[in-house]
Amino acid sequence: MAQQFVCSVAAFEGDYSVGPASALKIYLHRIGWELQTNGNLEGPERLCFNIFEVSTKELNREMKLRWQKYVCDNIANRKGAPKSINMQICQKVYQSLSQGDKSAIALNIVGGFQTGATKHIWNNEESETCELCGQVDDRAHRLLGCPVMVDVRNKHPEAIHILTEVRPDWVYVPVAYMHPSVSLFRCILHARRMPEPVALHQTTQNGIPHFTCFTDGACIVPNDPSCRRASWSLIQDVSLDKDQRQKQTSQVQKLTDHLHIPDLRCVTISNTSGYQTPARSELQSVLHAVQCAIYTDVDASMDIYTDAQYVCNIIAYILNNSPLTHKISNYDLVSKLRQLWNRDKFHICKIKAHRQISEARDQDDLWHLLANHLADRAASQALQNEFIDVKILAEEIHQYNQQEYIRLRQVYRYLADLNVENIRMRKEERNKNHEDVVGDCLQGQEQHEQGDIFVLAYHNLTHWNPENYHPLENDPCDIEMAQACGAGANSAIQVWNWLQTLKWPEESSEPISDDKGISWFELMINYSICTQQRLPVQIAVEGRFYTYAPFDTDIAAVQPEKVKTGNYHAYGLEKLVRQMEHLSMKKLIPKFPKYVYRPCTSLYSLGLIRKVAGLSRRPILQYQKETVQAVWDFVQANKSQNNLYATYNIPVVQPIIPTSTLNELSAKERFYKADQLRKRNKRLLRHSS
Repeated sequence: MAQQFVCSVAAFEGDYSVGPASALKIYLHRIGWELQTNGNLEGPERLCFNIFEVSTKELNREMKLRWQKYVCDNIANRKGAPKSINMQICQKVYQSLSQGDKSAIALNIVGGFQTGATKHIWNNEESETCELCGQVDDRAHRLLGCPVMVDVRNKHPEAIHILTEVRPDWVYVPVAYMHPSVSLFRCILHARRMPEPVALHQTTQNGIPHFTCFTDGACIVPNDPSCRRASWSLIQDVSLDKDQRQKQTSQVQKLTDHLHIPDLRCVTISNTSGYQTPARSELQSVLHAVQCAIYTDVDASMDIYTDAQYVCNIIAYILNNSPLTHKISNYDLVSKLRQLWNRDKFHICKIKAHRQISEARDQDDLWHLLANHLADRAASQALQNEFIDVKILAEEIHQYNQQEYIRLRQVYRYLADLNVENIRMRKEERNKNHEDVVGDCLQGQEQHEQGDIFVLAYHNLTHWNPENYHPLENDPCDIEMAQACGAGANSAIQVWNWLQTLKWPEESSEPISDDKGISWFELMINYSICTQQRLPVQIAVEGRFYTYAPFDTDIAAVQPEKVKTGNYHAYGLEKLVRQMEHLSMKKLIPKFPKYVYRPCTSLYSLGLIRKVAGLSRRPILQYQKETVQAVWDFVQANKSQNNLYATYNIPVVQPIIPTSTLNELSAKERFYKADQLRKRNKRLLRHSS
C-alpha cells in the first residue's frame, strides 16, 4: 500500500490537489523536493534519502530543516529577515533564561508587537511617537535610540555593540543564524556510505569457526548537530587461549594512546555514514561486524562486545520479534541488522566503558577492558584521519555557533531588561495622565438621563438588598487544598474567605422580579475590590503544569494584554472556584437547580448586549456600590466592542479580606498535590457509599 501511494505521488502532474497523494506532491514541490517511485526523496543542495529506509523522526527532522529554509527564502525581501535560522541555538539560549525573561522577549523573537510608527501606517489615529520621549517610535528607536532608556543600554554595552555593528538585523528579528557552509558540510557527510565487509582472521572455538569482536563509536561535538562528526571501529580478538591473553596483558601497566596488544587487531575504522550521532556509530560498527562474519564464513558464530546500551536494546528488540516500524530511530540500520541477525550464531555482550586497569575483576575482564580501550582509540583515530578540509570546516562551524550563542544570549538579556523597564515606565506615564472620562459620562447621564433604562438598572443593582439572604457557612480554608489549586495557595485562600462575605437566597426560594442574576465578571470585580488585589496571571504552560505570577509583578506586566482583560480574569475566578469545590468537596456557590436554565442578565441590563457566563440568582455584595460603579464604567467604556476583552479598573478602598502570605509551591508540586487530593476524595466517596 505504501508503494502504491508513493507511485501515486510521483505520477501526479496537476496543479490542484484532489486527495492526499496530490496534496503531498504539491507540498513537496513548493519546498523544492521531488519524490521518485522508488521512494527516493531528492531535494535542493544534493540532499537525498529513501523514505522507505528512514525513520519518521529523521524524516520529520529533514522536513523541518527544509521548511525553515523555504520560509526564509520567501521572506527574504522583508527588513531584517534572516537567510537561515539555527533553531537549536535559539532554543538553547531561550531555555537558559529565567521564566520572566522568556516572557519579556517572546514578542521580540516572533515579531509579535508593533511600534508606534507601524501602527500609524495602518491607522492615522494612532500616534507614531514614543510615549516616553516623543520621538518617532520605530524598532531602532525602541531598542537603541530612546533617551529615556539610556540607563538600561549602559548596563549592556556588549549587546548594543552587537545590535549596531555585528547583527543589525537582530533589531527586527533576533534569531541565531546558520553558518553559510552548513549545507555543504551536511552534503559531504550524507554522501558517505558504509565500507564493504572484509574477511576476518580465521579463529575457532571447540573446533568450530567462531569470531570474537569488539566495537565502539566516537563523536566530536555531540551536542551540536550542525558540525557533529561521528566514527566507529571494529577490533577482532585473534588470541588462541587464556594463557596467550594473560601473557600479553601482564605487560600492560596503564592505558595510553599508544597501547599495543598483538592479538587485538583492528579490522575496520570508518567515519559514520548518514546522520552523525553516537548511537548510529555504535549500530554501524555492530552491523559491519555481522556482515564481516557472514562474508568470511556463513556458518561461523560470533560474540560481539559493546559498551553501548542502545545497541543491546536494539538486539533485544530484534530477539523479541517486535514489529519493526518506521518510528524506531536508525530504521535503515536496524532493518538490515534484523535481516542478518541469527540468534543461534550471534551474541551481544555488554561491557562497561572507560575504566582503569585497577578496576578489572579478573583476567577475562582485564582483556575485555583493554579491547574496549583499543576500540575507543581506533574510533577516535578515524576522526583524526578525516580530510583536513572537512575538519577545518567543522571547526569553523563550531566556533561560529559558539560565538552566535554568546551574542544571542547577551542580546536576549538586554531585550528582557529593556522590555520590563519600558512597560514599567509606560504604565507609570499612563497612570500619571489618566483621566476618568467614563466617570464624567456617568455624571452627565445621572443629571440628564434619569429615565434611561440602563441608569435605572444601575440604580437597582447598587441598592440590591432583599431580605432573608445569608452567607454559606464553611470551615476555614484547608491549607493543603489551597496549595493544590492551580492559581496558587494565596489566591485560593483569599477567594475562599471572600466567598464567605456573599449573602445568597435559599436555593429553593422563588426569585424576585428584579433579580438579574450576577455574572462571573461582576463577581471578579467584587473580589478585586474586597481584597484590593487582582487574580494572578498565567505566564507559562509546560505540559500539564501551569505557572502563574502575581498581577503586579514585572513578569506579569510583559504578558500579552489578553491575560489582563476582564473576560480572562472572570474565567479564571470561575475556574478557581470550581477547582476548590472539587478538591474540598464543599459547596462554595449555591447551585439553584430550579433555575439552572435561567440566564444571567445583569450586564445586559447595564448595556452590554452580549451573553455572558454567570449565575441565575444575585447575592448581596460587600462594597456593592463600588462594584456596580466599576462594572458600569467598564460597560460604558467598552460598549462599542460589546465584549469583556478589555482591561478594567479597580477603585481604591479599605480591603476587608486579609492578604495571604504563604510560600507558594511550584506548578509541578501543585499538580501532583491536586492529583493526590482527587484520589483521596474518590476513596472517601467509595467508603461512604
